Amino acid sequence: MAENLQSSSNDNGYQESTPKRSKIHHQDEQESSPDRLSALPEHLLVEILSFLEMKDAVKTSALSKTWKHLWTHVDKIVYVFDDRQLTAKLPEFISFVHRTLMQCTCPNLKKFALSVDDYHYHHELLDEWLQWVFKKNLKFLKLDLIVEGYCFPEWFYHNSSLVKLEINMNNPWWYNGEESVSWPSLKSLQLSYVSIWDGQVATILSGCPVLETIVFRSLDVIGSLNIKYPSVRSLKLIDLSDDGFLESLEIDAPFLKELEVLGRDFIPCFRLINVSSLVYAKFDYTPESTLVDCNVVWPEAAAKLLENVSCVKELVLGPIFIQTLSLLTLLSVPFPLLKCKRVKIRSPLMYYELLGIVCLLNTSPDLDTLIIEVVTPVEKLWLAGYVSSFSDDIIRTYLDGNEDYEWELTKNKSCFEFGFVKSCDKSTNSL
Repeated sequence: MAENLQSSSNDNGYQESTPKRSKIHHQDEQESSPDRLSALPEHLLVEILSFLEMKDAVKTSALSKTWKHLWTHVDKIVYVFDDRQLTAKLPEFISFVHRTLMQCTCPNLKKFALSVDDYHYHHELLDEWLQWVFKKNLKFLKLDLIVEGYCFPEWFYHNSSLVKLEINMNNPWWYNGEESVSWPSLKSLQLSYVSIWDGQVATILSGCPVLETIVFRSLDVIGSLNIKYPSVRSLKLIDLSDDGFLESLEIDAPFLKELEVLGRDFIPCFRLINVSSLVYAKFDYTPESTLVDCNVVWPEAAAKLLENVSCVKELVLGPIFIQTLSLLTLLSVPFPLLKCKRVKIRSPLMYYELLGIVCLLNTSPDLDTLIIEVVTPVEKLWLAGYVSSFSDDIIRTYLDGNEDYEWELTKNKSCFEFGFVKSCDKSTNSL
């Protein structure tokens, strides 16, 4: 395979030479001035190159003899194919990756990242690259590939050096669930655009004894997320697929400290079974439609979620959740008592959202700090269509008649932070 990849001299940017320099005025003066950058110690120059993409790092070899081979010593290797409209250049990029990767001499790699929108090349070559970097005691692997029909080889799931792993494969068959997993040093795992079911999660977690952070983005999660390992402290769910899987999704994580659920245009109907150790929770959804058809299911699900995280010390809620609190009030849905000390609200502060904020304050007797981040209103506000069925007089009755909070207000850009005066009776208050 390697023998078939020949070097090519072209102007696509994936080469080891640069165009001829143009003549510069006062060249004599420039040559007499000291090159302070090149005068730096070699290890500092290599560290600087480690922050560049490989195609840019390689170009520096044309600067001078000092720079000729410095790029081969970098410990962070990043390849990005961004010529999306010129897929004909993909073979040249693949050749460049193979040619330069095999020249890197650093014995301990901190990072290897490969990003290709449409990888339709030989799977064997990808295996060869991964096997090569694994032999370099790799710490951080990031793969962002659109590749069909590819499954990692068995040895991929046995690595003692990996500390951080990010996989975005757009491939539901990235892992068949049959291979054992042994990543004894892995602390952070992020999976995007793949399918995963409870059996796979259990197998992966069993092989990651020190795993601390899990991020699932745009996944089809089938079954339950049973995360009962004390080392796992943070779980972030982003844009989970709502193809019927969420209704059966259960999260059981008794040792989890932080939970974030972020997404677009889906109804979080999953259930939190046991998250008794949580100290931080964030629910923030960005709507892409009005979602009026879900005006009953969503508020009840939201109320249940808040009940399950009622003991957290810090709670962050996005615009849709604030609107939902208003809807809970209008529909007379029971709202749980919260024990939060600190609450952050991201909201455009529309009129009907004040209902939700009042509801939040009245059910948070231990609240010390409220932070309001004023965000730009979205085009289609989820609650707008539904709340129009309630008259202004009905809404106003929920906003009037209570004594105001006493505030200590600090403004920071688009955020307002309110510290409550301790002598204030917070049992009857509103905005």
